[in-house]
Amino acid sequence: MDAGVGKDVLGNDVLSNDVDAGTSWREEIGAQLKVKREGRGLTVEDIAERLKLRSSFVAAVEQGRGSEHMDEAYEWSHIKAIAGMLDIELKARG
Repeated sequence: MDAGVGKDVLGNDVLSNDVDAGTSWREEIGAQLKVKREGRGLTVEDIAERLKLRSSFVAAVEQGRGSEHMDEAYEWSHIKAIAGMLDIELKARG
């Protein structure tokens, strides 16, 4: 089977075999947010402070871990806020 070009959750072109089939949406988004944040010279604490979030939550997002104490829709709204701060437009999940 030929590798095709698809889109990741951030709308970036990716080869279909670039994303591990076992990778969750949280892991995929988290990794890309971390790359963008680091590319801008920002720390986890910078993001947390500007968005009034806990730095542990921002770190968990980057590590692909969800919040066990937060509704998924509420968590997604925070993830979108982090992405927005980094000028990333997220595609709707599902």
